[in-house]
Amino acid sequence: MGQSPADLTFEAEDLGAMEHTLEVVEKLMAFLSHDSAVVREGAILGAARHMEGAFGGRLKARLHVMGASDPHPAVRELVSDILDS
Repeated sequence: MGQSPADLTFEAEDLGAMEHTLEVVEKLMAFLSHDSAVVREGAILGAARHMEGAFGGRLKARLHVMGASDPHPAVRELVSDILDS
């Protein structure tokens, strides 16, 4: 059985504490596309800690798209908060 959205959310957030590598960024990118808004929110929090790394441009670009088009208002608001900080 797959992991629950809550478990995936914590996993995505925890990626923020890991060393900035392409593998970590790719995992975050996958979480940013997850069907569950709560998982996307966890990924946004994790991604925030990798924005300035070598692969941060990919995350920033994805967050800009999400901020404009994510169907969930809380996700769009969180993206706005992260990008404005």
